[in-house]
Amino acid sequence: MSGETATGQDGTGRMRGHSAEPVVESTAESTAESAAGSGAEPAVESAGESAGESAAEPIVESTEDTTAAGVASGTPEPARRRRPGGRAVLAAAVVLLLGGLATTGWLLHRRATEDAARAGALAAGREYALALTTYDHQDLAGNFDRVAQHSSPAFARQYQEVSDGLTQLIQQYQATSKGEVLHAGVAESSADRAVLLLFVDQTITNTNSPEPRVDRTRMRLTLVHSGDQWLIDDVQLI
Repeated sequence: MSGETATGQDGTGRMRGHSAEPVVESTAESTAESAAGSGAEPAVESAGESAGESAAEPIVESTEDTTAAGVASGTPEPARRRRPGGRAVLAAAVVLLLGGLATTGWLLHRRATEDAARAGALAAGREYALALTTYDHQDLAGNFDRVAQHSSPAFARQYQEVSDGLTQLIQQYQATSKGEVLHAGVAESSADRAVLLLFVDQTITNTNSPEPRVDRTRMRLTLVHSGDQWLIDDVQLI
């Protein structure tokens, strides 16, 4: 019995030992198999790899791609850098345009003023040439006054001296003269001075030559602008 009991114990021990070793081995193997089967380590590696791939590498790649795309497309920073220069160029162009328009407007105004002055001087010169070459012994005072009224002070004095010397001769020979302006042109002109060239015919009668005689006169007439009218400043027969 004791032997059997020992044997039983030995058996039990062996059985227990046999049963314990297989349990440990089975547990270890189960654990290994379970770990291998459940993929614990691969799960960690996969999680690490997926985390690295999804968090680190894609972000870096996305930043590089975005930067490259931004550089390739030229937006937005380069566009902001170019805008001040573009505005400066536009502002300069506007200034130049306004300056050109102002200059053009001034030139047009000056040209219009000069054209008006030329036209006014030419019309006045024609009228004054007729007054200088037309007279009647019966109204010499009126003829001379018309010329004096449209003369500068200096020329009015000069003309008065000449007319005083001619008055006696004109009355003595009962002379008359009628002028006709054939051609007139502006040789020089500005806003306040003009020089005209005129071709004038004078039809003259007097007691010495009852038949009318035509004197062809070429006249250089200088006018000055005073107030709102042109005045005779000099007369030369050429």
